[in-house]
Amino acid sequence: MLSVKEQCYNIYMAAFNDDEAFTRLLFDNSFEDSCYYYFHEDNVVSMLFAFDVWLNGEKGKYVYGVATDEAFRGKGYMRKLFSLLEEKLENDYKFLCLRPMSEDLFDFYARLNFEKKFFKSKTVMSTEKFECEYKKIETVKQFITVRKMLQRRNFVEYGPKFIELLMSYCEILTDSFENPCIFIVMEKESGKIKEVLGNKTHEKIYTSGNDFCYAVYKSIGYDFDGIGYLGLAMD
Repeated sequence: MLSVKEQCYNIYMAAFNDDEAFTRLLFDNSFEDSCYYYFHEDNVVSMLFAFDVWLNGEKGKYVYGVATDEAFRGKGYMRKLFSLLEEKLENDYKFLCLRPMSEDLFDFYARLNFEKKFFKSKTVMSTEKFECEYKKIETVKQFITVRKMLQRRNFVEYGPKFIELLMSYCEILTDSFENPCIFIVMEKESGKIKEVLGNKTHEKIYTSGNDFCYAVYKSIGYDFDGIGYLGLAMD
């Protein structure tokens, strides 16, 4: 019989078909302390990852990789998994946030009492001269410090576990460690830009703003006013 980790891995790959190297990295680095799953008759039928994040000083979880075995979809198992997750977290965590992987899933999460709270905008940016003009962020501490200098209220901050995973497959760039004007997260292999904070000039990307809903929020003890910003997702 397959182990729980192997069952979760297979459910994840069937749902998302992500790059195998990244998926192995995700499971090797994060399964033990960040993966949650639901059983039906001794088999895993639903799974998700949940990483530590902060919002206005309150601790929450960024939920990622939400997936149910195709043969068991529509039976309410994911709803049960979220209920168990919230029960487990309610004494130490104040909220959940996540990015639905498609537009139709916003309705699904609304039925789980998630709200449309995090918005983004489109802009344009040139990436041609990053290597010679920008400095590479090499450590978690640098990542947290530089990004925080460019933050505002209602802005999701990520924990070390998430940042370590992100830095394993992304290049993180800034113009200055002391007085940054820009922060860039870019996938090493594809060159895809995942986040830009600060000055934005030219190629369509998503960044902070209020043009469209990007992610959803569920309070388990903390509510905030206004529009929030969740900048990164492992998509």
